[in-house]
Amino acid sequence: MDNNKIVVKNAKDSQIAFENAKSKGLNKPEDFMYMYSQDNKDFFKNIMDRKYINFEQWKDKIKWNW
Repeated sequence: MDNNKIVVKNAKDSQIAFENAKSKGLNKPEDFMYMYSQDNKDFFKNIMDRKYINFEQWKDKIKWNW
């Protein structure tokens, strides 16, 4: 198992990743699914063409207070 890869464990993690991606330019979140986070990036796969995109993670996820 790759210790650098973190698979989403709950809906909250996925929501945080999507909110971060939308703030950084993800225009059509309905066209993507969150896949995993690795090396301070969140990775998403397009549901139609299956290509991956990624966005840098927020440094401080505590601001969500979840």
